[in-house]
Amino acid sequence: MPRNDGMTSEAIFDAHWKRLGKKACVYSFVDTRKLRGAGGKGFANARPSDRIVAFDGEIFYAEVKSTENKTSFPYANIEPMQLGWARRITLAGGKYFFFIHALKLDQWFKVPAEYVLNSTKRSANFKEIQQYSWKAEL
Repeated sequence: MPRNDGMTSEAIFDAHWKRLGKKACVYSFVDTRKLRGAGGKGFANARPSDRIVAFDGEIFYAEVKSTENKTSFPYANIEPMQLGWARRITLAGGKYFFFIHALKLDQWFKVPAEYVLNSTKRSANFKEIQQYSWKAEL
């Protein structure tokens, strides 16, 4: 099985919104990995999220994450700068979601940043976040 680099989940996420045509508008920030190149080194300004999405009367930041863990999503998979942006954006009244793709279950979750930021745990158990289940329709 190929290494989970997140790119497959991002492609599924993008395909979901593209399917909606003009009903959704998605802006993709240039990925820091692409800016740094194959060597993974170099300077690149931090991006607040992977995407900004406008849909159904709301605009929100979307950070797409994936995990091969069968039971939970480790918060260690979120970079400190992403948590910082999530905190700043939500404190300013904006909306920020972590779209988590549980690869082994092929299940998605649209988790509000506040849930992650206010958690006292080190991970989000998939059974505990069922209320945030999300369907990526292709």
